[in-house]
Amino acid sequence: MKIVVVGGGNSTPIFASLAKLAGHHVSILTRRPSEWSSTRTIGFENQDPLYMNGKEKTEATIDLITSDASQCVPDADMVFLSGIPTYQYPYVLRDSIAPHLNRERKVFVGTICAYGGFNWIAAQALGEGNYSLFGTQVIPFMCGTKKYGHTSLMFGAKRLLRLATESGKDEDGLKEIMGKILHMDYLTDTNFITSTLWPNNPGLHPPILYGLFKDWDGKAPFEASSLPEYVYTEMTDASAKYICDLDEE
Repeated sequence: MKIVVVGGGNSTPIFASLAKLAGHHVSILTRRPSEWSSTRTIGFENQDPLYMNGKEKTEATIDLITSDASQCVPDADMVFLSGIPTYQYPYVLRDSIAPHLNRERKVFVGTICAYGGFNWIAAQALGEGNYSLFGTQVIPFMCGTKKYGHTSLMFGAKRLLRLATESGKDEDGLKEIMGKILHMDYLTDTNFITSTLWPNNPGLHPPILYGLFKDWDGKAPFEASSLPEYVYTEMTDASAKYICDLDEE
């Protein structure tokens, strides 16, 4: 399968290297290809002892890294939006993907974040075509960037992950394909409306950040050593309180 991974953010080196090692032809479509590894060898360091049997480092050599969608999208079997902010989805799909998408055969167009009405946004941006929309309900792993264009950090993989489709029934066998790429054989089904109504980010991120910064005077910068490195495992009492308060609302 020819897979185009769109974006250069935290999750791209992880997903792209895993897809390549799963046997697929992988291209990365990014605005800044010159800042990526000159050998196209990328990967991630794994800090989750239960993911991939605790394998500490994973690398793969990607087939193509480009900013030119015409070099990779026309032949793609799957276009996967990974390392870009979700608010950029309409513009990337409309301006970069739609002009080059093959409309004559089925192409899987997916996202690493299926919430926020992705199916509606994608359908409007792409227009008519024989494509199939899907996405993971939430990002499959907590991750960060160690060196842009080279190495990501895997802090922890999800132990439960749902794959969203229009019908919620995975009629095209995407769970098997994605399960092998992600090393997650426990994927289950859901639909886009469930993902859109899933209150994950708005229920967690604002109270966590408010708990950290509520007493800021607006002037003096915070000392890096005073802030947690891992916002979940090192969550402050204030952040935990506001999460509970928001949940009770």
